[in-house]
Amino acid sequence: MKRKLINSLLILVAFLGIALLAERPIRNWLMQHMTANYRLAQVSQADIARNSESDGNFDFDLIQPPTFRNAVMNQLNREQMPVIGGVAIPSIGINLPMFRGFGPNGLALYYGAGTMKTDQRLGEGNFALASHNVLGQADALFTPLERATVGMMIYVTEKQDIYEYKIREIQKVAPHEGHVIRDIEGKQLITLVTCFDGDRQRIIVRGEFIQKRAFTEATPRLLEAFALPYNEMQ
Repeated sequence: MKRKLINSLLILVAFLGIALLAERPIRNWLMQHMTANYRLAQVSQADIARNSESDGNFDFDLIQPPTFRNAVMNQLNREQMPVIGGVAIPSIGINLPMFRGFGPNGLALYYGAGTMKTDQRLGEGNFALASHNVLGQADALFTPLERATVGMMIYVTEKQDIYEYKIREIQKVAPHEGHVIRDIEGKQLITLVTCFDGDRQRIIVRGEFIQKRAFTEATPRLLEAFALPYNEMQ
């Protein structure tokens, strides 16, 4: 009887260990599977213009961390999210779809970057984007912002124009310091936000607007920035 109990416990421990090892690959597969639906090449300029007028969700309190449970629940309750463009930092391998707002329960931040204010416009004010920093996934979503340096270029497009920003400032702030995404009079900025040190800090990468050019007149090198494989979770 005692031996049977020990064997049963060993089997249970082994099963739990296998489940834990499989959790991350399953979560990442679910997220990769959905990301394919939001590739910039599959979204027309007309779709982007229409999506830009959607309501969006801008409730910071509804953002959830990218856990296995949340990934499964989002897959079960999924709904199409409004792609409004793409953001790329080729120097650190970032290329992601851009959504209006965070999506239901922060779902958009599982697959790309979400706009943080209802009325922001590219090339005006302080254009703010957020996405997840994923522990153990150095190249996923906004995790590469940990390797960003001053002088790198950020490219953002809505498929009509490409907006070019140069990184001027990188800092870490407390989660409550929402002032970093406010507009600054006379400045045309972009601010990228992701979590750091668990959820105890935020990485803030701020760029200054340099110029914009028509999407149809972009150089091959510039277009390549948006043709790189998406750096979703692996």
